[in-house]
Amino acid sequence: MSKASKVIAAKKSNKNIGDTGYLKTIRILLLFGILFVIFYTPFLRGLYFESEQLFTEIVLLSIFILFWVHKWLKKDTSFIKTPIEYASLGLVLAYLLTTFTAVNQRLAVSEFLKYAMYFIVFIMLSDLVKSEKEKAYVLWAIVASAFGVCIIGIDSVAGGKIVNIFNAMFKSVNINFSFFGLYVDGRIHSTMQYPNALASYLIAAFFISMALSLTAKKWWVRGIASSIGFVLLTTFIFTLSRGAYILLLLALPLYLLLLPKGTKARGVYCLVTLLGITVPLAILLSKTINNASGNKSLVWLLVLFGALMAFFVRYTDEIAAKLLNKIKLSVAVIGSSVLVVIVAVGLVFIFNASLPLELNHAIDEKDEFKGKTKTVALESNKKYNLVFEVEAKAENEKAEYAYMVYMKTKNETSISSVGEVVLIDRKFNSTNGIEKKQIEFELPESSEIVSVTFQNYYAGTSATFYEAKIYEADSGKEKRNIILKHKYSFAESILSRFENITADKSYNTRIMFIKDGLKIFKDWWLIGAGGGAWSLLNFKYQSFLYWSTQTHNYFLQVMVETGLIGILFLMLLCIFIVIGFIRLMKNRLDNSNNSIYSISAFTAIILLFLHSAMDFDFSLSAIYLLAWQLIALLNVDVRREFSEVEGGSKLNKSVKAKVGSKLSIVNFGYILKKGLNVYPVIMIIISAVVLIWPILFMRASVYAQRALESYKESDLDKAIEFMDSAIELDYLNTEYITGYTPISSKPEIRLGYIDLLIKKLESDSKNLSQSKDSEDQLVLKNYLANAQRLAKRAEKQAKYNSSLALNLGIYYLNTSEKEKGIDYINKSVELKPLVPAQWQYKANALYATALYYYQQDNKQKGLECLEKVLGIIDEAKKVNEYNLLPFKFNEETQIYIEKAYQYKTQSNINNFVFQSIFEMDVDNDNIPDQWTINNKTIMDNELNNGIYTIERKNKNITLCIYTRSIELEEGSTYRVEVELDNSNNIEYIPFQIVGVTEIEHLNPNNSIFSSEFTVSKISENMKLAIYVEDKYDIKNVKIIKNDGV
Repeated sequence: MSKASKVIAAKKSNKNIGDTGYLKTIRILLLFGILFVIFYTPFLRGLYFESEQLFTEIVLLSIFILFWVHKWLKKDTSFIKTPIEYASLGLVLAYLLTTFTAVNQRLAVSEFLKYAMYFIVFIMLSDLVKSEKEKAYVLWAIVASAFGVCIIGIDSVAGGKIVNIFNAMFKSVNINFSFFGLYVDGRIHSTMQYPNALASYLIAAFFISMALSLTAKKWWVRGIASSIGFVLLTTFIFTLSRGAYILLLLALPLYLLLLPKGTKARGVYCLVTLLGITVPLAILLSKTINNASGNKSLVWLLVLFGALMAFFVRYTDEIAAKLLNKIKLSVAVIGSSVLVVIVAVGLVFIFNASLPLELNHAIDEKDEFKGKTKTVALESNKKYNLVFEVEAKAENEKAEYAYMVYMKTKNETSISSVGEVVLIDRKFNSTNGIEKKQIEFELPESSEIVSVTFQNYYAGTSATFYEAKIYEADSGKEKRNIILKHKYSFAESILSRFENITADKSYNTRIMFIKDGLKIFKDWWLIGAGGGAWSLLNFKYQSFLYWSTQTHNYFLQVMVETGLIGILFLMLLCIFIVIGFIRLMKNRLDNSNNSIYSISAFTAIILLFLHSAMDFDFSLSAIYLLAWQLIALLNVDVRREFSEVEGGSKLNKSVKAKVGSKLSIVNFGYILKKGLNVYPVIMIIISAVVLIWPILFMRASVYAQRALESYKESDLDKAIEFMDSAIELDYLNTEYITGYTPISSKPEIRLGYIDLLIKKLESDSKNLSQSKDSEDQLVLKNYLANAQRLAKRAEKQAKYNSSLALNLGIYYLNTSEKEKGIDYINKSVELKPLVPAQWQYKANALYATALYYYQQDNKQKGLECLEKVLGIIDEAKKVNEYNLLPFKFNEETQIYIEKAYQYKTQSNINNFVFQSIFEMDVDNDNIPDQWTINNKTIMDNELNNGIYTIERKNKNITLCIYTRSIELEEGSTYRVEVELDNSNNIEYIPFQIVGVTEIEHLNPNNSIFSSEFTVSKISENMKLAIYVEDKYDIKNVKIIKNDGV
């Protein structure tokens, strides 16, 4: 026997010894533990939130320690064996490296723990799964879990009875968990709470169910897998995920092509029968779901019927396979082509079948818009005719019109309405039966996408549209047939998702995510900015304001978080997976279950990674865990491939290598094949150290929750004590120091050590300051010293954290370190420059500081702060120069700027209500931020040197400009003053205080037009309205409260 053979024989002998007795029991327990994790994780909101992640990390790290104990007892030191494993380990280490350099160490540690969790599942499955039977157990656990997720999703559509039972059970045993948000806006979200992520999860699980259906020997087992496949596919359809739809259509032929020769016929038959059952029933389900008055229990009857059909059809598999295998290739090709044509014709019919669009308002309904908008693509710089047939009625004499047609161009990216042009804005009265209407319009240059809206608004009106088409005005050639209402609501739901997808806001926003992400990568290209960095940094690099904390592209996320090092390991991982699969396919061309498992796993892996490139699926740890589970099953066979060459000629060649010589490519290849060994005790220690982190984080969150409960009970001492314990355990979490909102629906409740201390001081300061007890005074000093110490600690992480910088700024503004507070407020604006609220905080801070300095009789510093308040106008303008969606100051910011202006000009600030500042046009749209206009299409306006010029173009239509909302006191008298630069020949200016007065006149006194009014009643959203009847060059507008009233 050769030396290599002896090595292999010895290893097999050791394996047999290791798998006997109590070691075998431990191994079975390990497998069951992993299967348990595989099953439950998708139900915990996809493991998106840290609370569920921490629990799972603790479970898996505990199992991992037992795994290494098992290997220790077996005297097995093997660890890394394949290139896939090297790449996966490299990715984990890349995230570990960022914990030392990250922009936020706490987020980086949290992200590292997630990757450690993925690696643990991957490496344990790679090592423990030894047979096809054990592979099947893992696959069944995956599809069983996915089936449960689907049942919950379908139940949410059918009324939520099952979910209500589960939620009642959780509540009865005091488990702080519930299922919610399972079906939103006509799309199934299920436990993932995001339909696109659910879709990618389900298509991966579907291919696993296909594998189980194709490999089971007993027909009823195939039937169970087939029934599950039907449920998965049906639920998938109602996620309405267009990206996943496209990927599935591409994956199906690839999957059939990869199947072994003897399995292709059964694969085709299985897939065709499943689709043949699912698609018709999905159409019926869509009708049932969209029928508001329908019986929702029919949903379950249809699903049960489909599942039974999918179950029993598997009984015919063997017969069908034999018949299909007898068919000649030419006949099969022709038959397949005919089938494809039939299906295509059927789909064309379904997607083009239409009904008249009916828009009805009953006479007792409230006035509101009802309508349908369709988006169409046309050639730019051409004239067209919109032609439609309509029957309209108006029973309500007060109705201004029966229906209207509105058309506008769509911005190239659909991110904003900037650059959009209204092409049609027509209102129509009743018709005499069915009438054909024609409206001509011209599409401007560089505009190719238009949206057409058919609406009615008033009670007692109705309009029925029978058809709508667009023709070229010159040639009369039909360009578009607009289907206003599809006969099958199922088709409507799907087609609306694909309608001019490249002009869709969601699509173009994702493109911007990539562009902005690459900007971050450029600044953090080597080792990245650390886990979770996107959520902090993206606001600074944004092309326009969006609130996504996810990149919507997994590869971009890795680039941002781990830089070149991390993305290199990720690309190597993907390459090694593909190479490993190709090698397996070359060496296994039989019809074994193992081949089918590998093909199904590989297809699912590719789909998951492709979809993750367009959405944030992998931010849901349960979905990324699924990917790693499938990679592990593929890696099991790759490991076997590598073990077959271990101890061969390359071993002998490597042994002969000269000591001290540089590693050759051959030796490096040998190292990859031989693998990396490690003493189990070392891995036990490392795992135990890593386990400490999630335990500490979870324990800290428990203390934080107790602090919240104590706060609700007004026990501030206990709340402070619990929060102090949370900080000691999770010292990287600055939210525990500076504060956070634990209940999203109650933003007024802020919890944090400093917040609690401030509340404590507010409630006890009077007693403590008057107390002569030195112990009470010491308590006060300790409180203040502790707050100062914790704030200093938090400062270390404020460099890239806008929220933290803001909280620190607010804290220091409440101390003697005002300038430090201003600096941190400025930092928060620098990190979130496109968020209007940040500018409000800055204006507030500067104005409050100015008042403080004036009270301290430091007028110079006070004046400097007032100048800075006014200076934020120019600062914001500069920011908006690079903003695709320019913002305006919110009303609170406007008020602070107005007050600063009043204070600087030494006006009576106490009587101030409104002060125009026409320079305040930070979005550069020629309309001052303080003003809105009722109809921009009938005006000419110009903003120049602080003078706002506005003129009405159409004398038959009212033009009105409105101030921001104003606050008035009932019974008080106020004065409105409008100063014009062109007051000659203007007799008066009509005005109104909306909700307070009728339309009255501002009368002239030289260049100032003024009037007084007394508030007899107050209402919501009061504002000054100026009616533009001439050309006004407005220099100033103000509202002041009369003295002595």
